[in-house]
Amino acid sequence: MKIAFYSLLAFFCAGSPRAQGTIRSDRLRVAKVEPSPSTRPNKWQRAQIARKYGMFIHFGINTFCDEEWTDGTRPPSVYHPSGIDAEQWIATAKAAGMKYVILVTKHEDGF
Repeated sequence: MKIAFYSLLAFFCAGSPRAQGTIRSDRLRVAKVEPSPSTRPNKWQRAQIARKYGMFIHFGINTFCDEEWTDGTRPPSVYHPSGIDAEQWIATAKAAGMKYVILVTKHEDGF
């Protein structure tokens, strides 16, 4: 049963074109597909637009290094949150009339 499943999986993965890039195999070559910009927002973009005003919080290892960018080599011991009042962050956002908060905890540094 496993052999049949993995054989089918390999068959469909090898034969399915991807949105971008060129697929090369012994049997198949699919031309590169160039993305085209949309002329109007999709339903997910419209939902985000309807939320209007919100906040992005980027909170990660860089917060504790007093640096905007790090290269991912910081030791995990540097990340030591203490005395954080996340409720105050949300209260401030609500007081400002924000409709959403997005918390980003992993970013370019990969932490």
